[in-house]
Amino acid sequence: MKKKIALGLGAVALAVTTLPLFAAFEAHVINVTAKIENALKVDPKFLNFGTVFPQEKLEKPVDIELSQSFKDEGRVDDVEYFIRQKPKCAITWNNGTMFDETVGADGKHINTATGHIKIGDNPATTGVTETSWIDCGPAPRELAQGETWGVLPNLCPYLSKHSQIVRNEAGAPTGYEDGALDSFHQPWTIANNTITWTDVRGRLAKSNQDIKDTWMIDLAVPCFGGYCAQDWESFVHGINASANPADYTQPIANEHKVFGCDLWVEVSGVSTKPDYSSCGAVTVADGSPMPPTGEQTDPATYAYSMPSVATAGDAADHKWVQANGSTRVLWDMGTPTNAVYLVPSIDHGPVPGEAHEATLYGSDTPTGSWETGIEGTEYPDGPSTWISDDYASRWTFTKPYRYVSALAGGSQVNDGDAEIDAICTAK
Repeated sequence: MKKKIALGLGAVALAVTTLPLFAAFEAHVINVTAKIENALKVDPKFLNFGTVFPQEKLEKPVDIELSQSFKDEGRVDDVEYFIRQKPKCAITWNNGTMFDETVGADGKHINTATGHIKIGDNPATTGVTETSWIDCGPAPRELAQGETWGVLPNLCPYLSKHSQIVRNEAGAPTGYEDGALDSFHQPWTIANNTITWTDVRGRLAKSNQDIKDTWMIDLAVPCFGGYCAQDWESFVHGINASANPADYTQPIANEHKVFGCDLWVEVSGVSTKPDYSSCGAVTVADGSPMPPTGEQTDPATYAYSMPSVATAGDAADHKWVQANGSTRVLWDMGTPTNAVYLVPSIDHGPVPGEAHEATLYGSDTPTGSWETGIEGTEYPDGPSTWISDDYASRWTFTKPYRYVSALAGGSQVNDGDAEIDAICTAK
């Protein structure tokens, strides 16, 4: 009996030690690679207004453009971005009147840095308790005698940012293409241990042939101490009527010094557009009649007419078919697919609800049975520049189907009809 127990324990021990040995002799490696590119190209790398004088107003342009890589990539369409102002740190000497302007091979200053706002007390200071401070990080190089590394007097409140002016047919200005921010503002505020940034926003879209924005950066030069001109208030209010002129005078100790501000252009979102290979052909089954058809007539509105269009629904060309009531509209995709794009024809509001007023189904035959599709990604910019095909959606099925049908009634609107420009096979 004891012998049997000993053998049993030995067998258990062998089994336990063998399992890791099997695992160690087999491994699977998935190689993951990605080429990461910038979505935007910004020019110039820095702005230098040089020596300026109180109450001067100077301007310089900054171009923000889609990068060549972004323009070449068919999967993506538009970029949303914002311009944020942050403190600037530099190596200075001669009481802050000179700074290290060395420029590297990339066209940027190599001995300056952005100052990052930190909430709380600065551990490097004694005898004072702060609620926030600016961290310049370590100096970019060894300091010579008489040099100082630290934050520059803040130029950000005096810099305006205006996108391109939009004009009507008569040439009169009607507003700005993107954002606008006048000089004499607070670039950031801190309350309840939270930083709130005063950003301006912009957007570029290939589908709208809008690939470059030119922003004008205006510098409205401050005055110092009690030496402001009598028209200082009118100067400030002529630029920003809501500003308090007293908030934007500089202490006399900052006169002659170099001021600085870093403008950060940050991408906040990238949108893709439907990337399809071909579109299905509208067909009929069991003698069903062809569905009603129509055509969008204006790229900037939801206007339409209702002619009889033989090719309606066969391509993303603003010629649509209508699913109404309980009658299916049927597409032959040519070959089986498990992912399609529904390209809508929006003929009225609400938007984007009207782009989601149909449900898609897949089948191996034109007569069913039908599997209900799953609505997924929404594309705010449709395949064209017309607003009627915005908010296209990607639908998937659990297996490839040759036939796709649509019934009125979708995830956002169910009003008994749905206008569809095309059903296209996803790449």
